[in-house]
Amino acid sequence: MSKGISPEIYFKGYTDTWKQRRLLDCIQKITDFRGRTPKKLGLDWSDGGYLALSALNVKDGYIDFSQDVHYGNQELYDKWMTGNELHKGQVLFTTEAPMGNVAQVPDDRHYILSQRTIAFDVKSEIITEDFLATVLRTPTVFSALTALSSGGTAKGVSQKSLASANIIIPRDLKEQEHLSSMFLQIDNLITLHQRKYTKLKNYKSAIANKIFPAIGQQPVLRIIDKEPWKEVPFSEIGDYFSADSLGYADLIEDGKYKCLLYGDLYTKYNEKVINVKSSTDKLVTKLFKGDILFPTSTTVDALSLIAPSSVCEDDVYAGGDLFGIRPKVDINGTFVSYYINNKHSLKNSLSKNAQGLTIVHIHYDNIKDEKIMLPEYDEQIAIVSLFTALDNLIESENNYINKLKIIKQAFLSKMFVEVEA
Repeated sequence: MSKGISPEIYFKGYTDTWKQRRLLDCIQKITDFRGRTPKKLGLDWSDGGYLALSALNVKDGYIDFSQDVHYGNQELYDKWMTGNELHKGQVLFTTEAPMGNVAQVPDDRHYILSQRTIAFDVKSEIITEDFLATVLRTPTVFSALTALSSGGTAKGVSQKSLASANIIIPRDLKEQEHLSSMFLQIDNLITLHQRKYTKLKNYKSAIANKIFPAIGQQPVLRIIDKEPWKEVPFSEIGDYFSADSLGYADLIEDGKYKCLLYGDLYTKYNEKVINVKSSTDKLVTKLFKGDILFPTSTTVDALSLIAPSSVCEDDVYAGGDLFGIRPKVDINGTFVSYYINNKHSLKNSLSKNAQGLTIVHIHYDNIKDEKIMLPEYDEQIAIVSLFTALDNLIESENNYINKLKIIKQAFLSKMFVEVEA
């Protein structure tokens, strides 16, 4: 098909129409070692040597060198690759489990092309490698490839299916280069902030391990070095209360009250409940800032049931399937939730009290005799301030990553029009 197709917006300086082509018309060769294994070659993996790239290594836009790590020696490499060496920038595509991940070979080191991954050699007079990697990752092309895939839970795409796939590309290679460079910069920015996000989460976890001691022990790191931390059972933290028997069906958009349901406790990125829903006038259990809330049921596992959240504003009402503890004046609810969420040994201990198989339940009576470690109130507040600041930084990075992804998707939808059958 040769008619001109115009994207909704162009990269600055370009106005020529784009052209729809068969994907494989842009490809010189596909390297596909489907089904090849060391055993079939009479060999085995090695402790070192050439790294194998499988569908578990090829992620969306990058190679993950920490997943499914296997190496082959020189003999295996020669028998496997048979002169089909991969080169820097070459486009890799996962055919199944998962289907549709696209990345480029990051350097000129020799790699073994392993399970469920194929490599494209492009026709350089038609398309650049960078642009092929960009166009294969667009929502329109991914949807088209998904429609051509086969299989049940694990979708897969064959070379025969790829022969039916169309892509729309600029005729000018320079325009392709500018477009792929723009999206590469966005991807690099997303990767940069994802690394910062991961580092912050790892830092928070490391600090938490030093600050929050196990039951009967003292912290490795003190924020305020005063009195030793004390063991306190949940029954002495504050007063127990149960919530109203309401569900999502009872909520209305322009309700009279703000309401929290048990499901809200599973959707938080930190330990503080910050979102509320409007509800009817059936509510009676009023919540206050610092109340510690526990979900009473889950279909996931007992451990997820345990992690509590603390309310961070007054005049909110409690919905169904949760119970709470209203802390005493010298106990900070957010500190308690931080402590429990960061002590896996305590969460495991609490989860042993859970009941049920398909739906797991836990009640106040199941945990009231369990203990946590508590410092003096001023140290609780200092620790809450530290972790709140860390959570704000983590949330800020996550929000920025999501904004970049939205910007990227907006550009993709404007520049890459729907492919015709």
